Amino acid sequence: LVALWLDDGGLQLTDHCFVPPRGDSDPYDVGGTPLRIAAGHGHGELVRMLITRGADAGAAASDGTTPWYAACEHGSTDVLRVLHSSGVDMEQADEDGTSPVHIATANGNLEALKFMHKHGVNMEVRGAIYLNTGKDGAPQLHSSVTSLMLAQSCAARDGEDFNPEVIRFLKGIRASAQPEKRQRTSVSTYDRAVSLGVAHRLK
Repeated sequence: LVALWLDDGGLQLTDHCFVPPRGDSDPYDVGGTPLRIAAGHGHGELVRMLITRGADAGAAASDGTTPWYAACEHGSTDVLRVLHSSGVDMEQADEDGTSPVHIATANGNLEALKFMHKHGVNMEVRGAIYLNTGKDGAPQLHSSVTSLMLAQSCAARDGEDFNPEVIRFLKGIRASAQPEKRQRTSVSTYDRAVSLGVAHRLK
């Protein structure tokens, strides 16, 4: 249907439209292109077709979000692969400073986090994101937030509804990135100097 609509001119690749609502949320007009909307809904074959027809895989909407950003929010691994093969910027943040890593974390998209980590994206990036920490749980923009901090906040808020594997994955990345501590030994200073060939200086 989308292909037919494109063929008869009823839809343009650069059209901007309302982002469809999810659950009880209201649609909001950020200038989402057909590609951005398809990516955000996990339609890999549709994303592939739109890019083949010339859609800009890196085009940002009015709020700074890209098709990659939308894919990290709700998209499938297939969508991530298609967009990545198109050379998209996997680290481009939105106008508030929220990175794709943050949005994938907030939505519990473990596959997106694993994909970005595998392809060298900085998983410790600090950025801004809205957290429900205001009065009566109202959203407030927080800066310098890491993905692990965000995951822990989401887990505290959502309880069992938040995927615990996300926290385990992010903690594992942080642990592997920490430099190993040098082990203390019981070798004396003199014996160490001998092994280094500088014992004569101590004498």
